Amino acid sequence: MKWTVAVLTALPAFPAAVMAEAAAAQAATPAASEGPSLWWAALKMVLALALVLCILLALARYSKRYLDRFSRGRDSGRSVSIVEVRQTGPKTQIMVIEAFGAKYLLGLTPTKISVIDKVPFGGTDGMA
Repeated sequence: MKWTVAVLTALPAFPAAVMAEAAAAQAATPAASEGPSLWWAALKMVLALALVLCILLALARYSKRYLDRFSRGRDSGRSVSIVEVRQTGPKTQIMVIEAFGAKYLLGLTPTKISVIDKVPFGGTDGMA
């Protein structure tokens, strides 16, 4: 209990002590003209920007190659795929999909998807 009272009474003096120490450190440092030049700071900034851009380009290139390879490997095992899509109106389409060995002709509107026709597994490529 006594130590909390001591800490709470010393707390208002803490910022003043920190400010006095910062002022002493600033007075001990040489003038700003003797420090690093503006040109050096600008050069460091440009080099850092170039480094970050190179890292981003390398990551983009690597991720594109990796993701393309990954997606190609997964497409071959998919059981549902879109064969063809045709627009029949501003918001309507017909679509041929292949799912589990059968082909379906679907009609799509903004509010409904309808199965128009189905060709079973082993059927001809043309729709009946």
